[in-house]
Amino acid sequence: MRLIMQYYEDFEVKPEINATNGAFLLTLPNMNYARPLLRTIRPPKPQHKAILDYLQSNPFITNEIVQDLLSVKQTRAYHIIREMMERRSIVKCGTGKEDNKYILAE
Repeated sequence: MRLIMQYYEDFEVKPEINATNGAFLLTLPNMNYARPLLRTIRPPKPQHKAILDYLQSNPFITNEIVQDLLSVKQTRAYHIIREMMERRSIVKCGTGKEDNKYILAE
């Protein structure tokens, strides 16, 4: 449910949830006709800014570098990287487990 709601957060129309006896009804708007909300560009979070600054002078960043740079554990570094990928600030390059590198998005 959380992922569905996140998917619609940038659109005018939202999913409707109606509870009934023993069940619920989820109505999903047709995304082919939904218009995105016009939002102002949000400034990057301090942790995101630190990563973007690092990438200005380095070709790529990894989860391990994020951990050292921000003094966070592996899971938190992973979540920060995911947030930045969802915002389209960075993109993943490489395919293997040992080759998870992230670069600035074009």
